[in-house]
Amino acid sequence: MFRTFRACLASLRRRKRLFREYDVVRLRRLVPTIPLPIGAQGTIVIDHRSRPPAYLVEFFSDGEHAGLYDVVPEDIELMIPYEGWFVKGSPRELS
Repeated sequence: MFRTFRACLASLRRRKRLFREYDVVRLRRLVPTIPLPIGAQGTIVIDHRSRPPAYLVEFFSDGEHAGLYDVVPEDIELMIPYEGWFVKGSPRELS
């Protein structure tokens, strides 16, 4: 059975815990340096491209900015992968 490229990529990202900028994530565990509860949602703003991997995430609480924090992949889980911006009237919509 053949799988689509997107399905293969999603599977690979889940297995290796790869994230990219603008992915929507949430906290998986309590982190001493982050005063937010488990399940707090945020957006990856910067992929530090370091070894071990680290990300700068902007977290929100009740629709308000809760802060920018550095996290490692073990601290977060993917909620909504970034698929690119869709702008009305963009070439992608017109084709």
